[in-house]
Amino acid sequence: MQNEIKFIILTKSARHGGNCVVGINIDNEEIIRLVSNNDKIKGSLSDDNMKYPNGEIAQPLDIVQLKLVKHLPEIYQPENYLLDETYQWKKIKNATFQDILPYISDENDIFDNNIPFLTDTNINNTKKSIMVIRVKNVKLYQYCSLYDMGNIKPKTKIDFLYKSKPYEKFSVTDRDYFGENCEFTDAILVVTLPAKPYHDYYYKFVSKILPLKKVEK
Repeated sequence: MQNEIKFIILTKSARHGGNCVVGINIDNEEIIRLVSNNDKIKGSLSDDNMKYPNGEIAQPLDIVQLKLVKHLPEIYQPENYLLDETYQWKKIKNATFQDILPYISDENDIFDNNIPFLTDTNINNTKKSIMVIRVKNVKLYQYCSLYDMGNIKPKTKIDFLYKSKPYEKFSVTDRDYFGENCEFTDAILVVTLPAKPYHDYYYKFVSKILPLKKVEK
């Protein structure tokens, strides 16, 4: 394969000590996930993978030139492509919200339902693991679940409306909002699914939050 592509970075979220990098392949207009051969971070990308010649690290909404090795799909992550880690990324310019709007999903639900996870049964109802959606009434907050009783540090959760339906307690992996308590009237979210379950559930992660309008207090 060995293809050079132009790529809009949508996410640089926390995953196994590395970065979950999802974005838009501008050349064929597909939403894809970049993966590496780094077993220590379970195929995530390191900051070094995302470094420009000047030493800066690529960030969400950068449009970059990079190289892919091959399509490397998993059962529940068909969008995965192996990154050529020998090729240094080049920044082209910054993306705008107008660049992203054509890729926003119009599906009725977020991966088959409006709860924060899928089971072994209903994950087979979805054929993708990435959705870009526009939502309303966004609220970020800190929350401790029953699973977290031994861990006193709360986790960042998000509530929102999508297609007028309420979605609550979705997990946030966007580092820019860890520990935040804030609200937005309008936002674009990137929601992703993992390749493997955790405690028998495939949790839906809000990997990027792109606010369009913040609630003024």
